[in-house]
Amino acid sequence: MDYGGEWVNKDQNFDGVLASIITLFNVMTTEGWIGVMWDAVDASAIDKVPVVNSSYIQVGFFILFMIFGSLFILNMFVGIVINVFNAEKETLQMNHKLNEMQSDWCEVLIMCYKSQPLVKFSSTGSMFRDKCHEIATYWLFEHFIFGCIVTNTLCLALTWYDEPEYLEGILQPINFAFNIAYTIEAGIKLTAFGTDYFRDGWNKFDITIVMAAWLGMLASKFGLEIGDSTTVIRSFRISRIFKIIKKYKDLRILFNTFIDAFPQLTNVGLLLFLFLFLYSVMGVFAFGEVKIQDALSVHANFQYFGLALLTLFRMATGESWHEIMYDSGR
Repeated sequence: MDYGGEWVNKDQNFDGVLASIITLFNVMTTEGWIGVMWDAVDASAIDKVPVVNSSYIQVGFFILFMIFGSLFILNMFVGIVINVFNAEKETLQMNHKLNEMQSDWCEVLIMCYKSQPLVKFSSTGSMFRDKCHEIATYWLFEHFIFGCIVTNTLCLALTWYDEPEYLEGILQPINFAFNIAYTIEAGIKLTAFGTDYFRDGWNKFDITIVMAAWLGMLASKFGLEIGDSTTVIRSFRISRIFKIIKKYKDLRILFNTFIDAFPQLTNVGLLLFLFLFLYSVMGVFAFGEVKIQDALSVHANFQYFGLALLTLFRMATGESWHEIMYDSGR
């Protein structure tokens, strides 16, 4: 101050009611709240130099506000939205007119429609095909393939950038052997089940990964590079670990729940896109001429629609949204 300097407030401060509301809303979203808390702890007095850890009592204020303002109130708001959504859904589907017994009967009826008959194998008259079916349905065969998947995944995790050549020489034959095992598995099941093999989604998943793995190996063998597609094909093998979902019932229930909820997630995503589209257009008109600064950088600004859309999506995830807000207001 004595040498011609001046105090410049940080964007997040408590100098007024409006500034305090904006700062506390920023803290409520959990974005950058740690920095605000420690700035408050270091604050000593008006126009005085901040003192490190001047007042630890401020920590209690922020922790209590996070518990009640963020964890409690925001989650309560989300819960109310979900409750209203479910109530509107029941009203639109006329389910609110059903009593409890009628509702249970409808759920049982839906489960009956979704259930599939149990396929029972009958001898085909071909000794080779019957033997393939016996092997494919044998529990030890399933455990062997599962062990191959886990071991192969661990082998794939051993690679890294600029790895020694001898390690690559060891892992390549191992991965090749595993791919042969998966090919034999697919061949046995395809022979045993015939066209019924493709009725199971997991079997389609298996055969796709096997083909992708062979394509990746052939591309490496003959030095074929098709841009990023080669890397994607090679990396696709790691997705075989998802077969764990098929083996464990609890994981399968969670996975099926996600699949069943996907249509509703699509509707929510479409609604989110409409909001982002609307605010992107508004952002270009309102902040399109704001100069590039720190957070409002060449990668995040409102100079044209596409970049504005990406910027708003970034802000929707909570990443540095307050910094972009303050830069846009300058």
